[in-house]
Amino acid sequence: MDDSFIYDHREDIFIAEDGTVLTPVQILDDLYLKHCRTLDLRFRIRWNVGSAARWFIRHAVWSTQDVAMWTLLNLYDVELTIKEGIRNPFRKYKPTDFRRATESDERSHFFGFQSSKKSLFTNLIVVSIASAVAYWKLPHSGLLRAIYNNTALSTAALVFAFLLADTIVPSLLIGTICGLSKFRDAVMFMFRKVHV
Repeated sequence: MDDSFIYDHREDIFIAEDGTVLTPVQILDDLYLKHCRTLDLRFRIRWNVGSAARWFIRHAVWSTQDVAMWTLLNLYDVELTIKEGIRNPFRKYKPTDFRRATESDERSHFFGFQSSKKSLFTNLIVVSIASAVAYWKLPHSGLLRAIYNNTALSTAALVFAFLLADTIVPSLLIGTICGLSKFRDAVMFMFRKVHV
């Protein structure tokens, strides 16, 4: 028997999709047999694997957006343009929902580049990590020679890396938040049909 049954109120009968007339006992027997098949080990393994995958996807989307939002608002001088009392967890963010915050007090300087006190330390960490990865992955001879010679070009490269960290990292975080906000409600309510 199929999953769907049609009740004909004129004739007071249940009809399967193939047109056969069914009694309520036959429908209940069919549903009971399908329920018993859900207790099978193969079905339970398949169901648990599917549930684990959906749990991982849901938590990856929600946690990644929450971490990106916290990082953007707490470690960079960026603020939300929307004023909400309680933030809507299903809001679909746009890049225009974020703007650079301005500080009225003295701003920090990094080789003449002005930065907020909040993002100065974050950008220094990002540049330090990028330098460590470059040292680890690139050939050592050219990088070490540039560091030990300490030419004006290496200083300019460092300031340029700091400028990139100050502009690209917040843009990447905003893009991540906006992209994941579109999937947040979809991954929260992932319905599954039981196939036994």
